[in-house]
Amino acid sequence: MSSLPNLAPTSSAADIREHLKLITNNSDGSILLYDHPVAFKNSEHRNNWKQWVHNAEDFHLYSEFQQAPLKGATIRLGLFTTAVSSWVVLLIGQAGKKGKEMVIWDSDAAERVEKNGPVYNSVTLGSMRTLYTYLTNKAGMNIMRVWIGGDGNGGQTECLTLSIDFIEKVMKDGGLGHDLEDEGFTIIKGKK
Repeated sequence: MSSLPNLAPTSSAADIREHLKLITNNSDGSILLYDHPVAFKNSEHRNNWKQWVHNAEDFHLYSEFQQAPLKGATIRLGLFTTAVSSWVVLLIGQAGKKGKEMVIWDSDAAERVEKNGPVYNSVTLGSMRTLYTYLTNKAGMNIMRVWIGGDGNGGQTECLTLSIDFIEKVMKDGGLGHDLEDEGFTIIKGKK
């Protein structure tokens, strides 16, 4: 990715998309990497932020991420952004099983889990909870478990770069390992 400009916390949606498209082009098809940054729960939410977010229309809605055709993929992967943070979501389906695993990678997650324990409302951001509510209530998705993991940011401003690095790793590895705990994730909703 050295041919692309470095990402900064204030990078435009277009710059972020160029990074995601390059990663998507390296996919073998088992993972759908949504190639737009996702930032808003709905169009009203996006309209409310237009005065503060340059080119807000370039940041997509939760529904656009959720409704993108899988085309045979079993994992849906997306980059989510807020005014202060970037994080990654994987929605993992399992052949022959009902329901999905929702895996959240956030570069500050390990610090929050260590401080608060694996308590859903204490270790997730409001936007993560809003996404979960959208997926389960509005989209009717059966999410069996929610996992959270990730580190490296230390409360700094590297979350976008670290999130892109994590996405690259997932795409290169063809997903996550079969044991999410071994991968550094903790269940915060649902049972093991």
